[in-house]
Amino acid sequence: MSKHWRTPPTRTARLVSFLNAATALGVCSLALWGTNLPPRAAQALDRLRGWEFAPFAPIVAASALVALNVLVAGRRLLGAENADHLTVAREDGAIRIGVGAIEEPLLRTVQEHPAIEDARVHVFVARRVGRPVKVLASVVVVERPDLPDVIEALRQVVRRRFGELVPVEAPLHIFVKIRRIVPEGERKRHGAGPVTSVPVSSFGAPQYPVDRE
Repeated sequence: MSKHWRTPPTRTARLVSFLNAATALGVCSLALWGTNLPPRAAQALDRLRGWEFAPFAPIVAASALVALNVLVAGRRLLGAENADHLTVAREDGAIRIGVGAIEEPLLRTVQEHPAIEDARVHVFVARRVGRPVKVLASVVVVERPDLPDVIEALRQVVRRRFGELVPVEAPLHIFVKIRRIVPEGERKRHGAGPVTSVPVSSFGAPQYPVDRE
C-alpha cells in the first residue's frame, strides 16, 4: 500500500490525541484520589472554582473536544473513499495495479524536467466506479520566466505517461501545484545544470490541446 494512503497524523489529530489523553488522565486522577487531592492540585482546583465562568467551562471544553474528534473522524472517513489500487479490466479478467507502482514512474517523469528541483506525485483513485482519477504533482521549480509553459508541459507528459502505464477508461485529471520557487543560485539538485527555456516538444510531450480541469 502506498504510504500516503495511510492518512498521516495532522496537527489537529495530534492535538486531539493530546487533549484526549489529558482528559483521560484527569478523569482517572479524580476517580483514584477523589477528594484527597494533593495540596497544589487542590489549590489549583479552588482557583478554577472561583472563576465566574467556571460553571460553563466543562460544557465548553467537552463540546470543543467532541467537535475536534468529529473533525478528525470525518477526515479519516473522507480518506477512506480512495482506493489503494487501480483496476484495469481485460477480456480474461482484471488486473490490479497498486497506486505506489504508478506514482514512482510518474515521479521520475516529472523529475526529468530541468526546471524541477524537487517533486512529489500522488495518485488518487476513488472507490466509486466512474469517478475521475486524479494525479497531483507538487513541485519545487527553479525561478524562470516561462513557468506556465513548464506547468503545461508537465501536465501533458504526465497524462501521456499515465496512459502508457495504465490504460483506463475513467476521466484523468492532472493537477500541478508549485510548492516553492527557488532562485537559480540556490538549487541543490546535482547535475541539473543551469536552467534555460525548454520548449514543450523537447520535453517529449505530445503537441495537442490538453483540457484544463
